[in-house]
Amino acid sequence: MVHAKLGIAEGNSGLLVNVVRKKAREIASERKIPLIISDGPPGIGCPVISSLAGTDVALIVTEPTMSGLHDMERILRVTATFSCTAAVCINKYDLDEEQCSEIEKAARNLKVPVIGKIPYNQSLSQSMLQGRPVTDIGENEVTSAIRDLWQQVNKLLGE
Repeated sequence: MVHAKLGIAEGNSGLLVNVVRKKAREIASERKIPLIISDGPPGIGCPVISSLAGTDVALIVTEPTMSGLHDMERILRVTATFSCTAAVCINKYDLDEEQCSEIEKAARNLKVPVIGKIPYNQSLSQSMLQGRPVTDIGENEVTSAIRDLWQQVNKLLGE
């Protein structure tokens, strides 16, 4: 795992994202690791744009809110300029199913598939408090949705 440690109120930048990505590529090359998974920063600013450079597949994770819809649309337009495959996952989709439908419609209009919908569930909070992946806590609707999402991501990657 390659990461940068930021202090309280320290800003992220496109340059920082680039440094972390470069180090990840070095390690992957040395160890002959064929896949790098990057967790990009939230939002729509320079760090997000930098995280898309050289990316083959971008999974845009959004939530069913007006700002989530707006940011998703902007990021999807940016991914198109990078010629990378894009897909959408809607996190906590069941908190506002009407807004979720708007996100699905917008993704369809941009010709981007929605490959996952994760329901809200307390197990996510429990896993964070325990410092464990939610998939280790036990099988439930969230872990099932995450496993299904991973299968869809693998299809996008051609695996």
